[in-house]
Amino acid sequence: MTLLIEAGADAARQWQRVLQARDPALDIRLYPEVGNAADITSLLSWKPPLGLLPQLPALRLLQCSGAGVDQLLDHPELPDCLARGVQVARLVDPGQAHDLAAYVLAVALGWYRRLDAYAGQAQQGQWHRLFPHPASARCRVGILGLGVMGRAIAQAFLACGFPVAGWAARRASLEGIETYAGRAELAAFADQCGVLVCALPLTPDTHGILDAALFSLLAPRACVVNVGRGGHLVEADLLAWLAQAPDAAAALDVHASEPLGADHPFWRHPRIRTTPHIGAFAAPERVAGQIVGNHHGVLSGQVPAHRIDLRRGY
Repeated sequence: MTLLIEAGADAARQWQRVLQARDPALDIRLYPEVGNAADITSLLSWKPPLGLLPQLPALRLLQCSGAGVDQLLDHPELPDCLARGVQVARLVDPGQAHDLAAYVLAVALGWYRRLDAYAGQAQQGQWHRLFPHPASARCRVGILGLGVMGRAIAQAFLACGFPVAGWAARRASLEGIETYAGRAELAAFADQCGVLVCALPLTPDTHGILDAALFSLLAPRACVVNVGRGGHLVEADLLAWLAQAPDAAAALDVHASEPLGADHPFWRHPRIRTTPHIGAFAAPERVAGQIVGNHHGVLSGQVPAHRIDLRRGY
């Protein structure tokens, strides 16, 4: 009944320290020091290295160390694990959702309030007010994805006085938010949004959802913020849209290939702000109980908290 942690050295030690503080009796090993592989019943990992999963014959739980699981569901060794009864779970950290909402609010409001332009003026010693002055009530914010992350982002914008619309694959009812569902309502949702935020899980249905058709519906001075996955964005369509929409912008915390290549056009584009996937992280202290509970629970036949629905992909 051993938990194996596969992560960078510093992160793995932090996970070990926090989890053993939660359960001092918990037997924890840090990859690559697997020891007797037959002891390992749970694996905490973002994306297990190739060759590891087949080495763990007693594995019962694959616990993702983050909220997104597309990188696990695409893992070539996962089907064999599922066939022998291994369950897959993700972490849900409400604090992470608030951290991500703060990131989205920061980049969106920085664009909306023209802080980059004012910073440039300050470097030139210029005092010049840009008009029309933005008013929150005139900027429609659209949130793609109404899970834990999307709802926190929506609430953050509502608190600042923005009208908020939300879209999801399934119908949701949220106070103060105009909600839409399914592909048939996607165009009505996106119509004239001044800020468009993608906080969706990456599935075959959502892959490439940020495309030319969607961009064409946005307000002329729109800002697209992607905190979902790089696979949501059709990169060529974004560049083409920005070329014909001189007042539009994008803020991207996730990319199809990470890190971006040295010659990637996003680095040099004046209206694309890129960050290295730092929007939010699950805090070990906040999710330790979830991990320990799942580790023990699966051994007694319980369904782990936040088990992945393989049909839906999240």
